[in-house]
Amino acid sequence: MAKKKTTEVLSELPRLVSYTLKATIRTGEYESLSPAITVEAETIEQAHEFAMGHIKDLTNKYSTNVQRTSTPVEPVFLLSEHYQKVLKAITSTSDGLALKGYEESVDKSVKLTALEKKLLHEAITNQLLK
Repeated sequence: MAKKKTTEVLSELPRLVSYTLKATIRTGEYESLSPAITVEAETIEQAHEFAMGHIKDLTNKYSTNVQRTSTPVEPVFLLSEHYQKVLKAITSTSDGLALKGYEESVDKSVKLTALEKKLLHEAITNQLLK
């Protein structure tokens, strides 16, 4: 016996069952609401429009325009005594030859950090431009 081939015909287009929209609404410094709205609709556009309306209402009701109460902290870098001594020597001379010698010493130094070397090179450049 031969098997019959059957084909299923969809009488309807696929239907959207549910759509969930989540949002984070800032309500204060380090405080927020995170509502999730699930909607059943015929299309994504309809579901989105309906859910967004509620999200906007919640945002208007609970959101605050929070200003930071503290000022940002600037990083502090501790510079070594060696750096201080070399900087003093650099800024106390205008002799180009001496400044070139300091530049070579700074490059070879193992006592200076990369930041200190960068700052000293800037100081040397400034002295050479005077």
